[in-house]
Amino acid sequence: MRRLALIVLGLPAAAFVLWAALAATHWFARTTEAQRKAQAILAAPPADASGRHDAFAAVWLARYDIPDAEREAIARDDVARFAALPLERHVDFESAAAGRYHRLEADPETHYALCTGKGEACLANTRRFADVARKALDRDAALLANAIALQGYDHYRERFPTTLVSPTAPVAILGALASTDAALRFVDGDTAEGLRRACAAAASDRRLALHDDNRVVQAWFATRYLADGRLAADMLAEMPREAPLPPVCGEAFAPMPDVERASCDAMKIRFGETKSLLRPSGGIGDRLLFNERATVDALAPGFASFCTGDADVQREAERARPEPGERVPSGGRRRDGEGHFIWRICGVAGIAFNNSGCTLAELANPWAMNAPFAERLRDMQGVAALLAVAIAMRASAADQPASLPAGVSFDAAARMLRTPRRFHAGAESADLVVPAPASRLR
Repeated sequence: MRRLALIVLGLPAAAFVLWAALAATHWFARTTEAQRKAQAILAAPPADASGRHDAFAAVWLARYDIPDAEREAIARDDVARFAALPLERHVDFESAAAGRYHRLEADPETHYALCTGKGEACLANTRRFADVARKALDRDAALLANAIALQGYDHYRERFPTTLVSPTAPVAILGALASTDAALRFVDGDTAEGLRRACAAAASDRRLALHDDNRVVQAWFATRYLADGRLAADMLAEMPREAPLPPVCGEAFAPMPDVERASCDAMKIRFGETKSLLRPSGGIGDRLLFNERATVDALAPGFASFCTGDADVQREAERARPEPGERVPSGGRRRDGEGHFIWRICGVAGIAFNNSGCTLAELANPWAMNAPFAERLRDMQGVAALLAVAIAMRASAADQPASLPAGVSFDAAARMLRTPRRFHAGAESADLVVPAPASRLR
């Protein structure tokens, strides 16, 4: 009996000792070939946020009246100063340009007359408040010049070291000024130049959104693309079909490739930021429940899946990818109540030997983090599809579109093209909608 009791008591104790030994030595789980591939992909230089003309300095310093020749040097100085500061001083970081150069501030009293994307559509709003908009553009001519200058850049590459409080320029007003400038020219009778400027702004929005490694800046340009696409469509609705179409309009609204890959460079940065947060405290209890290497391994395929079609990486990423429409809140329970998301990320060995790490990997799920940004990019794709159909209808002088891309519909009675909206925050409509060309001619 005593021997049996020793066996009964000893087996769990031995199992615990074995588990503790394996957990403390981080023997489980082993890095897979797909995880190695994923981390190599994520360590590679930017795939799309590269080119000849980087918009970083122009965006970061757009709120200052700085000579062009000095802008890059000030931006480099700002990046170096930020990198040298302790983390607690990263909040409210200000450029060295502050105090040295005039800060350009749009008049808040005239915001209602600008194409901010809120309220009435840009062209109608500008027509309604044309005199106020004209005064606002005259007053803010230097800020408008900086906004139009962004059209000369082909990518945005983040230079500030990635932290939770890395500074981002408050540049939303720039797009509103550029759109208002295009709309006002159209309203004042220079319809050809107004349309050209609207399409040029949209083409710039598109380039900088799809070749960008900062998700916040990318989202800003994506949002402006939607606004400038609608502005161009409204202009086309008021123009005769035979009026020449500026070539830049074709560039701005050509069909887009798979926009999920446009998140690749941003996800590389987010992966690096996530890794920087995964630091164990060093205690034995922490070591038993947290394996930094295994946590990074579990995360890597999901982040890398935005960058590659490699079958091994995609297969491992798919295990932890939410199903279409599925939202995975913190805590890991799927909305339909069927099990825990954490099992799909780590598996049994991961949960047993890296419990805390699996929870962190679950909370850092790349699809959940990227969802609102990916939805904006999908809406860009939708607007491009709508305008491509409108331009084709205009060229053929047809009352009905010859063909429609997947997801696009045509309301013949209302003369409107529509496609489902993906990003709904603050949206008044469940669809993205543009009028058919020449549909508003009086």
